[in-house]
Amino acid sequence: MNIIIPEQHGFVTKCSTVTQLLRVTELVHTGFQNHQATGMLFVDIAKAFDKIWHDGLVSKMMRLGFSDQIIKIILSYLNSREFGVRVENCLSSPRPVKSGIPQGSLLGPRLFNLYINDIPKADNVHLAMYSDDTAIISQHTYNFKIIERLQNYITRLQL
Repeated sequence: MNIIIPEQHGFVTKCSTVTQLLRVTELVHTGFQNHQATGMLFVDIAKAFDKIWHDGLVSKMMRLGFSDQIIKIILSYLNSREFGVRVENCLSSPRPVKSGIPQGSLLGPRLFNLYINDIPKADNVHLAMYSDDTAIISQHTYNFKIIERLQNYITRLQL
C-alpha cells in the first residue's frame, strides 16, 4: 500500500533530490515550450521533526486505516520519551516529550511523511516536496496570475 503522496520524494524508495529536481526541471521546460512563466515559492519547516503533534499523527494514521495494534506501538514509541535540563551540576526532574518524533531513527522520517501527507492540493499549483522542504510552483502566461495562485495557495495552507 503506497500512502505517501507522489509529490514527496524525501525518505521514499526510488526517490531522491535528483528525481525531484528532474521533475521540477521538466515542469519548467514544459512551461517554456508553452510560452509560460514559472513562479515558485520555497518553504522549509523549521525544526519540522520537533513540531509533530502526536495526537494529530495518530488521528491521521487512524484515517489511513492503520491497525489499532500498530497505532498503540507508535504511541508507545512516541510517548515513552523524556527530557531533562542540566544547568552546571544541577539536573531537573524528567519531563515527558509531548511533541516531535525522534530524529536519526528509521521510523522518524516515515512518521514525518505520514504527518505531512495531507498537504492540500490545488488546481494550477504543483508541489515538489523533499522531506520538510517544499517548492510550490505555478505557471501562466501572465505573471500576475502566477502571483495570485501562489498567494491563494499560501493563504489556504495557513488555515
